[in-house]
Amino acid sequence: MSDYELVPGLYIAPSPAGAFHAVSGTRMDSPRRLLLHLMSMNVSPALATDLLADVEGLEAEDPLEYLHRMQSMHLIEGFRDPRAMPSESIENAMPGLLEQLAGSQGKALLADEQGFYLSSHGFRHETAEELAALAADLDSLNQRHQGLVAGNLSLDTSAWGLLGAGGNSELGFWPLYIGNVRFSLVLMGLPRLNKSALVDLIWMLVNRYG
Repeated sequence: MSDYELVPGLYIAPSPAGAFHAVSGTRMDSPRRLLLHLMSMNVSPALATDLLADVEGLEAEDPLEYLHRMQSMHLIEGFRDPRAMPSESIENAMPGLLEQLAGSQGKALLADEQGFYLSSHGFRHETAEELAALAADLDSLNQRHQGLVAGNLSLDTSAWGLLGAGGNSELGFWPLYIGNVRFSLVLMGLPRLNKSALVDLIWMLVNRYG
């Protein structure tokens, strides 16, 4: 028998950290399966013991212990009211979401793997075009050196950044692997990846491309 019990009346959804983890890599680990399953829905489901039974490929001998572990890792959150994916189109929603995620300098963009930007906030058009191309080059660089980064150094990240003398990010590139498509989230200044806007952005991308 499990040592845990569910708090009644809650709805489960990924946290900002959970949404990012879901698309930060291509290896389908156990947390990623649940997180992507949650974001495949339009509305967050009620928290129940049989929730995990619907997740393809997920094996959890003790569902309550598994959910507790996910919560301890800050990958999921419980809400009194169900959360819903933004109802507007992704094209209309993206500029506002990027504005909320924009770093301390208020500049952000989302680019695809071909080096074209889908939407931007705060960057001039010419700059956004060049940053999208740079993001594609960085992905190629990252792929060539995965043996070093993920292997020898055991660094579980594919993000790249330009750092100031104090070690703070001046310009960061965060890859988002969604289905067979890779996007790059580019933020200038200190990022704001702890916002619910990150969940909404990834949620919409997963529903369209996942």
